[in-house]
Amino acid sequence: MSLNALATQEEWLKVLEGRTREEINLDLGRVKILAERLKVLNFACSVITVAGTNGKGSTVRALEATYISAGYKVGVYTSPHILFFNERITINQQQIDSNSLCLIFEQIIAAEQGITLTYFEVATLAAFVYFKAHKPDLIILEVGLGGRLDATNIIDADLAIISTISFDHEAYLGKTLDAIGYEKAGIFKKNQKVILASANLPSSVFEVLAEKNIVPLCYQEDYFVELGANKFQFKKQDFLFAANRAPNLHPQAVGAAIMATLLLQDKLFVPINALENALTAKLPARLEYIPMQHQADILLDVAHNIEAVSRLKAYLAGNFAGKKIHAVFSALSDKPIAAMLEILWQDIYCWHIGLLHNKRASPKAQLVTAFQNLPITSILWYNSPSSAFQGARKQTKKGELIVVFGSFHTVADVVASSDTLNRRKSYETNIG
Repeated sequence: MSLNALATQEEWLKVLEGRTREEINLDLGRVKILAERLKVLNFACSVITVAGTNGKGSTVRALEATYISAGYKVGVYTSPHILFFNERITINQQQIDSNSLCLIFEQIIAAEQGITLTYFEVATLAAFVYFKAHKPDLIILEVGLGGRLDATNIIDADLAIISTISFDHEAYLGKTLDAIGYEKAGIFKKNQKVILASANLPSSVFEVLAEKNIVPLCYQEDYFVELGANKFQFKKQDFLFAANRAPNLHPQAVGAAIMATLLLQDKLFVPINALENALTAKLPARLEYIPMQHQADILLDVAHNIEAVSRLKAYLAGNFAGKKIHAVFSALSDKPIAAMLEILWQDIYCWHIGLLHNKRASPKAQLVTAFQNLPITSILWYNSPSSAFQGARKQTKKGELIVVFGSFHTVADVVASSDTLNRRKSYETNIG
């Protein structure tokens, strides 16, 4: 079937998913040429770009909730999605409709004219075309991979945020934290406003900042976040925001979002009461707790690297100490599976391993080897994460916990197969 004959979103995505990074020479030049042809290289509205290993999505969601509550029209581009590609492109949390998406894909492919883009590059340009047509007051871009060569980086953002930097995607970003930091700091533009939302960043980040004449605002130096029992405080010099509740999202992500609103007050005024929405904002599958009435409770988390699994362990210790916990787990082959298991194995009563079936999935032999190095005796194997989840539900009871983690694919398979999970509001298609 020719590209011109494609009719459905599923057909378009199948073709685009066939375009791999390995077959295409990655640089921003190709994307910029297409953006110029499509007239989406510049936006009249403010733009915030968020990069980092973990916490990007939470920072984006906290920003989005705050600005929407302040009355602004907010376009958001994120990745990856849980169930539907449409989740990646939203305006005021309303997902792009499939008809518009297909028309935009057709427009982008027609403009290629000898240039071949990757799946992610087409997706990014699709977001830009959609935003250009709908004229939001603010665009928030979540970097997909790295930063320097990420398609989102063709846009000169008003503000750049780095959440955290740790090991992930080393095959593309480098084997050291300095190498990874250099790639993520590639989003910085000369004299740009920058927020560093972590107190532990590699020296390469600060070297890039110095080169570009940027003085960043730093977590635990220029602004502070404090948590107490049902209490949250954000402090910056003579500014204080306090609330009698803990945030749903990670406190550092919420702090970065509040700091961003202060930096952009001259362009997008946000009243102090709107900041409450950064605390109440939620993000599916990020330490997402689902209490059940008659069965074991459920915790969904897409943790898939050492830093994220360490956060998951801390969350379990702080909220579910003493509970019997069953884990539904699977991961991609390029992830540090043994190290992830080493962090969490003592907290888990029984492991339910569901094999993934895609090009990047970890094969059973790799998973078996990772488990053999640990004194884990209770392991059950299944053909998919969804069947592993059903197995876990049969072996658990009220008062216990099932935690699903290891990959976006793992969580997506479980959610898609469960009426209990995919019918909840956070996973409704909500397509305009």
